[in-house]
Amino acid sequence: MTKYLIITPIGICTTDYNNPETVEWVKFEGSESEIAEKYYSIIENTELESYKEFISKMMSITTDQKFLFDELFEKEWISNLEITDEKSTFNVRNKIYSFLSDEEKKKIDEVSKIYASFVVQRHSEARDVFIGQAIHAVDDLTKTINLFANRASEWYGPHFPELIQNTTDIGQLFKFIEKIGLRQNFNEKSLSDLTERKRNRIIELSQNSLGVELEEEDLAPMQTLSRQGLDLIKTRADLERYIEISAGNIMPNTCALVGPLIASRLLAYAGSLFQLAKLPASTVQLLGAEKALFRHLKSGERPPKHGIIFQAAAIHSAPYHQRGKIARALAGKLSIASRIDYFTGEDKTAMLEMDLKKRLEDIAKKYPRAPVRSKKERKPAYKDKDKRQRRDGRKGDRRKRDEKGRNKDFRQKKRTRSKKPLRNEK
Repeated sequence: MTKYLIITPIGICTTDYNNPETVEWVKFEGSESEIAEKYYSIIENTELESYKEFISKMMSITTDQKFLFDELFEKEWISNLEITDEKSTFNVRNKIYSFLSDEEKKKIDEVSKIYASFVVQRHSEARDVFIGQAIHAVDDLTKTINLFANRASEWYGPHFPELIQNTTDIGQLFKFIEKIGLRQNFNEKSLSDLTERKRNRIIELSQNSLGVELEEEDLAPMQTLSRQGLDLIKTRADLERYIEISAGNIMPNTCALVGPLIASRLLAYAGSLFQLAKLPASTVQLLGAEKALFRHLKSGERPPKHGIIFQAAAIHSAPYHQRGKIARALAGKLSIASRIDYFTGEDKTAMLEMDLKKRLEDIAKKYPRAPVRSKKERKPAYKDKDKRQRRDGRKGDRRKRDEKGRNKDFRQKKRTRSKKPLRNEK
């Protein structure tokens, strides 16, 4: 006879679907915290060895919990094992719950609360969560640094506009404003850390500058802003070093393929290393390109080829016609690497790098040149709203088209017959 095996917060039970009153229990013993700990160890770590005698005496078992089915299938304790959906066991669970006493129902509520706190606490302790927050902090700092740089350029620009036009490094601009200040102070000594060519160029620009004069009291807040910008740049560099070390420790195979920063961004988008390991290669390939993907599904534009992984040197430095193929190959290796990092932790970097390198060489040999397409083969980009096709088959506008394809107004004006003027009677 087939029985349902159900794990509850207070114990493990088996029952018959047709006769749910006959319930056999193995209840967890101890305090509520100890029971929650046992329940957590079964749900999260599938520790069932203590209950082997109770489970293995069943000839046939049906369960709705996939982790339990996978564990029992691997251990081969049951000769006949089936899995079903939660809808099928919903009524059975409700009947079992109705047979419990008020004290047992209260105990289930308390154990469930403690179990939920365990899940939140232990998932928050994972280092991959910290790495995800750190990469978000790097992005926030980058935005703030760029805002400070734009403000400093517009603020200091009227005094020395030539310096703003010839300085592309944000950190160097902050140093010029904070340490040197007025353009009269730009000389051989203050610019000693630059190359001779650039030093002479800046000195020449300062001597022939068309900027306005600046007072010391006006310069002081600019220097304060630049000092804060330099501190933010230093903080960002410290965070990037922390990410490189931490990500290299918990996901070495993934970092070996794309570097620690890109690997951390993939982890942050997925939510955790466990979630990243569960994703298929096609999803890993498009992580970060969600807007382009939904735009393709909605309006029929070209689908994206890559998301975050475009930042990898193997993709962005490749010819444009090879990028999609390289992105697919790299996403496949990243999917394998993340699973190795989470489930086994083995160092397979050499094997993964060698396989990826071989695949990239095959792509470069097979597709050395971009394919030449005729005008008929080129698909429209669907940028015109009138030509945009909806998913339900309707057009993007509310106008009808006649047989010749010309637009007709959806709301046709009501035709009225004009009255002829009356003839003058003689």
